[in-house]
Amino acid sequence: MTTATADDRALGTSLRVVVTDTALLGTATHAVDSVVRGIDETCSRFRDDSEITALHRNAGRETRVSPMLMLALRAALRGARLSDGAVDPTVGRGGRRIGYAA
Repeated sequence: MTTATADDRALGTSLRVVVTDTALLGTATHAVDSVVRGIDETCSRFRDDSEITALHRNAGRETRVSPMLMLALRAALRGARLSDGAVDPTVGRGGRRIGYAA
């Protein structure tokens, strides 16, 4: 089987797109870039304009969120539940208290 790959960086890590139809590499890469860009714009705590940052600014107030942010929040909470708390999306403040800022 012939494959084609495209490597990139996104969200602070490496990214690889692999296709089995080499003619579709550009289309697949474009689709992946679009999804990753949406995740970054929605969920990045490093962006002042991200939806999660806006949600934090509205802490304590009812706030409507996009389907993508709801999906991400549900996935984070599911990870916490399935790992018996080893994965915990709520430890940001504690991490900053001990010096994690990146």
